[in-house]
Amino acid sequence: MSKPYLDKPKILSENLFPVVGVGASAGGLEAFKKLVRAIPKKSGMAYILVQHLSPDHRSELSKILQRETHVPVHEISDNVHVKPNNVYVIPANKMLVANDGVLRLSPRPSKDMKNMPIDIFFSSLAEVHQDQAIGVVLSGNGADGTIGLKNIKGQGGITFAQDLDSATYDSMPQSAINAEVVDFVLAPEKMPQKLLKLNRTLHIYPSNDHPVNKKLQRANKELLNGSKELQNLNEDLETSREELQSTNEDLVNVNRELHDRNEQLNQAKWYAEAIVTTIHEPLLVLSQDFKIISANQSFYRDFVITEKETIGQILFDLQNKHWNIPGLRTRLLTIQTANEKFLEWEVTYRFPIAGKRTICFNAQPIQKQNGQNWILLAFYDITSRKEIENFEKKNTEDLKKILENMPQITSTASPDGSVTYFNNFFLNYSGMSFTEALEWGWEPVIKPELLAEFAKSRSQSIATGEDFNLELQLKRKSDNMYRWHLWRSSAIRNDKGNITAWIDAAIDIHDLKTKEESKDEFMSIASHELKTPLTAAKAYIQMLQMDLEETNDKNLIYAQKANASIDKLNYLIAELLDVSKIQSGKFPQNIASFNFNDMLSDAIEVVQYESPAHRIIKAGHVQREIEGDRERLQQVVINLLTNAVKYSPKAHKVFINVAQEDREVKVWIKDSGIGILKKNLEKIFERYYREEERAVHFQGLGIGLYISYEIIQRHNGKLWAESEVGKGSTFYFILPI
Repeated sequence: MSKPYLDKPKILSENLFPVVGVGASAGGLEAFKKLVRAIPKKSGMAYILVQHLSPDHRSELSKILQRETHVPVHEISDNVHVKPNNVYVIPANKMLVANDGVLRLSPRPSKDMKNMPIDIFFSSLAEVHQDQAIGVVLSGNGADGTIGLKNIKGQGGITFAQDLDSATYDSMPQSAINAEVVDFVLAPEKMPQKLLKLNRTLHIYPSNDHPVNKKLQRANKELLNGSKELQNLNEDLETSREELQSTNEDLVNVNRELHDRNEQLNQAKWYAEAIVTTIHEPLLVLSQDFKIISANQSFYRDFVITEKETIGQILFDLQNKHWNIPGLRTRLLTIQTANEKFLEWEVTYRFPIAGKRTICFNAQPIQKQNGQNWILLAFYDITSRKEIENFEKKNTEDLKKILENMPQITSTASPDGSVTYFNNFFLNYSGMSFTEALEWGWEPVIKPELLAEFAKSRSQSIATGEDFNLELQLKRKSDNMYRWHLWRSSAIRNDKGNITAWIDAAIDIHDLKTKEESKDEFMSIASHELKTPLTAAKAYIQMLQMDLEETNDKNLIYAQKANASIDKLNYLIAELLDVSKIQSGKFPQNIASFNFNDMLSDAIEVVQYESPAHRIIKAGHVQREIEGDRERLQQVVINLLTNAVKYSPKAHKVFINVAQEDREVKVWIKDSGIGILKKNLEKIFERYYREEERAVHFQGLGIGLYISYEIIQRHNGKLWAESEVGKGSTFYFILPI
């Protein structure tokens, strides 16, 4: 360790009183206070306090300690002569040495040198005051003071260290104790009394009446000094050896770190090259003069160019200078001058072989350690995406033209249901401007009582992606009349099946709805009016039939046919009355627990009796009773079996199956009849619907399936059909249990 503050030769002090050097660092203030409080006013000793202080810290230590003792406390200035019965304190940002009984200050060493002020002062104290030197190490971090105490002991002086229990920070006293250079380990407040006892015992003060003794003592000190110089030289050589060994170890560690970093750099390089090689988008690395330093395989593939034709070439000179892309040079120059990147810059350009492409450029500056500025240039071919966008844009425009020319209300909406367009028909109908319509949507024109149902259906459709139909009343601005419309909403999907938009249409069915309501009203009245005379007619026919049976009259068969016809008419009237009740919301249900198997058997028996030419075959059973309206559900089964018989005139078997699956009962009835056209499968459950192609050949009003559908719906079930023309139909219904 270099010791610039000890290099100057020291002059032995002629002072014949002990000089106590006290060193401390962190936690030293409290230890100093305890020490000075215990110093007697006439101790016959001088105390010099050295503490680690920040170079920017103004010390108030002398003032603080003066309040703790009657002994004078001085902040050291340069060339202070040491006197007994005084306390001296080192100032901030200074180093302290003793020389010939005088305290000298010097500047604090630079930040790159190790700061050991206690060792420096103790070493000078030992050299100058020799056996009159006393060293004390108090609280602090590190090992400062240990070497100084060693030097004091070497000159015959006495050494102290603060006991570890009382030290706030015990690193400094612990270091000195571990080095075996401490004579006494005490608390700070006990040290002054110990020093007084030692002074009396060892007779530290020699008598002024013995000059011969003084000369002998000085001669002895000179011999000791020579010995110390040799010892210091040996220590310096040992220190140099240790420093060389340490330097060698540092070089080994640096070499190892360089090797590890080189490995890391190689791995990073391989990793980066692997990314560039395998990435799908073309990549180039350009020098500061736009020469191509490297390119990946995607670049060679997409632009049909070889590595030999690429590397080392200026970008704009590729393929016979046909890469002079408009605007690209300017943007790359901006990167070179302003060190700014650019992202998502789109340009359409016709390349020599690859043809017309739309490219999205991204460029990033790369700063090399040698000061060179490189550029990482990425190409993202968005030609297909742009073509799709343009195609979709044209489709949207064409769709709007179509919707604009339709003589009914139409609109479009985004996938989340937000309206994006209304045609002029709607604007004229509602009296709103286009801006108002987009802001308010459909709500202002929908009858308030129907808004909740509309919102529910709309939300369900958006959530499931399914189309939906709904009858709504929309307010017409011209007469403030709410007119019935059939709302239809259909999803538009892309090639991946994702919804891109909704198309909504509202068809005015008010007049048709009014006519149907009038027809329903007429049917209801007519059914009620016909029911009474038919009841009387059936009674007369039955009486006539009984008379003819008694006489075995040949006209009995006509009476039987008349009775059967009245039964059919009664059945039709009952169905018409059911339709009326459904429409009015007064369709009664008697929910109770019943045996489902027995209900099926009763229904089969009724139809089998009326259709002896067909054989109804049943399979399966339900293992438990279910909750429902037995009579209404039997009406459904009878209707489905009757249809199966009616629409399979050339077949002789009808199959009915029942199964219990999880928490539901499933029934399916299959025939081998004429079948139903696929386009009509969704319409057959509508009121009064009959297939036009078959209506001439088969009787009926087209309300049986409608009533059956409503009954199943009211039982929270589901009714549907599957069919193939010429091969027959299968009707299914499911009921929860």
